[in-house]
Amino acid sequence: MLAKIGMALTFLLVCHGPVGAQAAPAPLAVVWQHFGLSLPAGYCVHYQQGPDFVVRYLRAGDSKGPILAGIYTGYAPNFSPDCKSATKRTWTSKSLKLKSVEGSDSCAEFLVSDPASQDRGFLHLWFGPDAKSHPGLAHALVDSISPAPLDAANAEGPTCN
Repeated sequence: MLAKIGMALTFLLVCHGPVGAQAAPAPLAVVWQHFGLSLPAGYCVHYQQGPDFVVRYLRAGDSKGPILAGIYTGYAPNFSPDCKSATKRTWTSKSLKLKSVEGSDSCAEFLVSDPASQDRGFLHLWFGPDAKSHPGLAHALVDSISPAPLDAANAEGPTCN
């Protein structure tokens, strides 16, 4: 009988983790200029307002933390990646058109647009230095991009201190 109880406890710990273990925080959903994204837990947003655009940097921890990605939202992106041994790709995801350039040197840039609505503008995302040590998080950020309602208000997410 004790052996069966021991096996049941082992099963619970292996399959479900220790009692009281907490799951990783869920990513935070934000909307930036008609695009929805899921920000990874533990990252904050530092933003710079331009005359007709916004550039945001996702930093680990605080305003001095390493940058996971830079994100431009506006109507006139400068998408001219200079990646070594670049692989270029164009595809559609969630009704959005994505273009990417990824290089052998961890350089990566993505341009997102909506072929059905020019009102949405563009989202231009590039990987920062922190993406080298967290490539899964950086690519999950790209994979999370989706169209948001055109009348949705921006939700900045956690701002960096």
